[in-house]
Amino acid sequence: MSKKLFKLSIGNKILLGFSIFIGIYLGMALTSYHEMEEISTLADQAAPLNSQINSLQEFAISMEILDRDLDTYFVVNNDDNQDKANKDFQKMNLIIESLKKNASNNSISSFQDMKMTLYEINMNFNNIVALKNNPANSREINEKRILIYQLINKNRQKNSELLLETTNDIQDNFQDQQKLIYKNIKIFLILNVFILVLGIFLSAFTLRSISRPIDKLKDATNEIGKGRLNVNIPIQSNDEVGQLASAFNKMAKELQKTTVSNEYVENIIRSMFDSLVVATTDGNIKTVNKAVCELLGYRSEELVGQPVDKLFSHETTQPNSPWLDELFKKGSIINLEKTCIAKDGKKIPVLLSISTMYGNEGNILGIVYVAKDITERKQMEDTLRLKEELFRSLIENALDTITILNRDGTISYQSPSVERVLGYKAEELTGKIAFEFIHPEDLPGVISSFNQLIENPGSAQSTEFRFKHKDGSWRVLESVGKTINDNAGLSNVQIIINSRDLTDRKHAEEALRESEEKYRVLMNDASDAILLIDMEANIVDVNKKTEQLTGYTKNELLTMKIFQLHPEEELERITVSFKEGMQKGSAVINDLPILRKDGKTVPADITGNNVVFTGKQMGLAVFRDITERKLAEDKIKTSLLEKETLLKEIHHRVKNNLQIVSSLLDHQTQYIKDKKMIDIFTESQNRISSMSLVHEKLYRSKDLAKIDFNDYINDLVANLFQSYNSRSGNIKLNMNIQNIRLDIDFAIPCGLIINELVTNSLKYAFPEGRKGEIQVAFFKNDENMLELMIGDNGIGISKDTDFRKTESLGLHLVTILAEKQLHGEIYLNRDHGTEFHIKFRGIK
Repeated sequence: MSKKLFKLSIGNKILLGFSIFIGIYLGMALTSYHEMEEISTLADQAAPLNSQINSLQEFAISMEILDRDLDTYFVVNNDDNQDKANKDFQKMNLIIESLKKNASNNSISSFQDMKMTLYEINMNFNNIVALKNNPANSREINEKRILIYQLINKNRQKNSELLLETTNDIQDNFQDQQKLIYKNIKIFLILNVFILVLGIFLSAFTLRSISRPIDKLKDATNEIGKGRLNVNIPIQSNDEVGQLASAFNKMAKELQKTTVSNEYVENIIRSMFDSLVVATTDGNIKTVNKAVCELLGYRSEELVGQPVDKLFSHETTQPNSPWLDELFKKGSIINLEKTCIAKDGKKIPVLLSISTMYGNEGNILGIVYVAKDITERKQMEDTLRLKEELFRSLIENALDTITILNRDGTISYQSPSVERVLGYKAEELTGKIAFEFIHPEDLPGVISSFNQLIENPGSAQSTEFRFKHKDGSWRVLESVGKTINDNAGLSNVQIIINSRDLTDRKHAEEALRESEEKYRVLMNDASDAILLIDMEANIVDVNKKTEQLTGYTKNELLTMKIFQLHPEEELERITVSFKEGMQKGSAVINDLPILRKDGKTVPADITGNNVVFTGKQMGLAVFRDITERKLAEDKIKTSLLEKETLLKEIHHRVKNNLQIVSSLLDHQTQYIKDKKMIDIFTESQNRISSMSLVHEKLYRSKDLAKIDFNDYINDLVANLFQSYNSRSGNIKLNMNIQNIRLDIDFAIPCGLIINELVTNSLKYAFPEGRKGEIQVAFFKNDENMLELMIGDNGIGISKDTDFRKTESLGLHLVTILAEKQLHGEIYLNRDHGTEFHIKFRGIK
């Protein structure tokens, strides 16, 4: 067999070896192509599944938003909340339509069911909107609201089932891809080993039959290439190498006589598939082939003489470029990924090889650029990179965390979303034992589920446990785990775990439970009767005090309406208050009788407020038994009536006694001839009248403690002017009195002061019938003090006279009353006549 191979021509030898290699590589290529097609098919199948997971997660979030917006609308049923709910329906319909487009035949019916359920929710919501303005429709509205929540829960369950099913499909797809990859690796390893053995054999054969003669031939051709045409190749064999050596010897002799034609070189260049550019050492284009023109859109005459940087990127062609330095040192540079610039400005990626071209003397004649268009390869690389980025983005942006555990519990992969949920960066957990972070109380259950996954490959386990947050707190996680295997046995088994944070939901459930417990404690321990009422006035819940107050049992009360606890004559009042409370949020009804089961009535004060209970609008009514308060009020009213009668009688008798004294003084003046004594008796009579007038005002007033001082002053001054009628004809009275009420302790001293000072003005300020004006003012000043001003524009009091030390009984009495009884201040203004100012608090 070996001898037959040696008898083959070099071309047949090369063809045989080449055919063997080509056959093997074609087999490898076909196998790889087939396997890559299967992997690509699986990857393409995973893309819609990933999209479906995102849409299902978005649908779940939208269901939560819809649930919240519907709750908001049921609490505050305005147009804004209605619009929010309608937008939620539109968004969720779009999500379902998107899911149906990419869904498999098995899932389409489920999505159709979800769409129909969403349609039913929307239809019932629109019915509620239509019925909301009519209170008679309350029962029907509640039934539809309950139906809506049932339909929402139905869609949530269906969405969760589809999400779990899709997650399992992705995991199965991932395992299938891994199996194909491992299969390809095995095939490539076998073929590479075979090729290696074959290559060694062919190399030995080639070295023996071809390489050594060719090396001699190569050395000789190098010498010929350098211009040494007198070289003779010492190969005497009759095969192709010998024939080629003979031909080279003959060619060398012929070359001494002639040179290769330019047309021959041009044909070679023109027939190349790759782009070829020959440039001078200065960087100017000398020659381009047809492939350059087709690739870049130029004509050859447009390029010849132009700088090379017109075609290639700047750093490749500059004279000082490090690429050129390397080129001149090594003689060639191959397989550089660079960019060509087309005539229209388009950038084309190429695989560039650069080499120097030498002359017969070994000098550099120019630089040769050979560029291969790699646009399609770049596009394939970009597509692959995009798919990798998409898969990475899906994992990194998932709401849940994704973890891959080894058989010993070591975390081999952790998705970046763990930082948002647990505070750790992914690299902080990678390589750690997952069990170290699990709460000791939950650890046995977690290990049990983990072992079941190890023992039952392909199975899934759902577990709820506490995981330690980076800040030291514990987060409640719900995890679904599934086994993945590389078919290398249980030793290489891994578990992929999808975890969701339930902490906030758990806290909310605990808060709700605590709230319900507090509600029960408050209800049962309250001293007042408390009733929970729905929008149709049905009694929903009561406490023990309500049973005691009404005489009904709790079961009996829960079958009644709130109106049945009141007499018929109070129904209109309670109905109006009930509607007002539901509209405004609160209502108060005082002294409303409660109709007991035994027919007796109990007086009560009722307070009502709107509350939201278990997601529904309710009314909370508090009944306070006021029987004892009513009895106490009746006793107080009776006592006050008795005291009022007694006080009126006292004022009446005091007034009568003072009038008797005044009458006696008046009677006595009829027997007195001395004018001075008559004036003294008259002044005393006026003082008694001022006090009597106070008691008369109190006797006639509804308020026995205080009198209207405005009315009192008017009557008092009028009596004084009447008493001094002969002197007051030319005197004008100017009064400015605020509506102030004074009790008797302040009214009598003020009345006496006014009596004395007005009397003095009438008697002394306007002698000989002189005209003038008397002013009386009583008001509350900016300091919140009462101020009494009595003055006149008469002749005034001499500046040498001290009104506090005068022998006049009237002024002495005024000073004592102002300072001792009123505890106020008194001062005199003498600028324009006489003006007394008295300021006091007016409070005991």
